[in-house]
Amino acid sequence: MKHIKPGRGPSTMGVIGAVAAAVFGIFWTAIAPGFMKAFGVIFIVIAIAQAVYHFKNAASKNRFSAFDITDSDEEPDPLNQRFHASDTPHPNQSAGARFCPYCGAAVEADHLFCRSCGKRMD
Repeated sequence: MKHIKPGRGPSTMGVIGAVAAAVFGIFWTAIAPGFMKAFGVIFIVIAIAQAVYHFKNAASKNRFSAFDITDSDEEPDPLNQRFHASDTPHPNQSAGARFCPYCGAAVEADHLFCRSCGKRMD
C-alpha cells in the first residue's frame, strides 16, 4: 500500500527555519526591555523544540512525512505502527488493482497510461 511521507528536504528546511527563529529570539531577548525578554525566552524554547523535532524527522529512517510516496515494504508507516493499523486493501478494491505511482488514481490492468494524470504506467 502506498503511503505519503514527509520528505527529508522539508524537514531539513524546518531545522534551518527553527535555528533562524532561535537566533531571532536571542536578539529579541538581548534588546527587549523588562518583561518583554520573557517572550524572547519562550521563542527560543519553542524554536529549539522545533529544531530537534525536524532534525529527528529528517535524519530518522521511519519518519513522518507529507511529500514522499513510498511502499510499505520500502518504509513502514510510523502511524500504522503506532496505532496497529494494517496495510490491507480497502474492501472495495480488488486484489489485482493497480494504482498510478504519480497521482495514486486507480488504473485498469490493461491501461498503459493513467486516466487521471496521463503518465505512462511501467
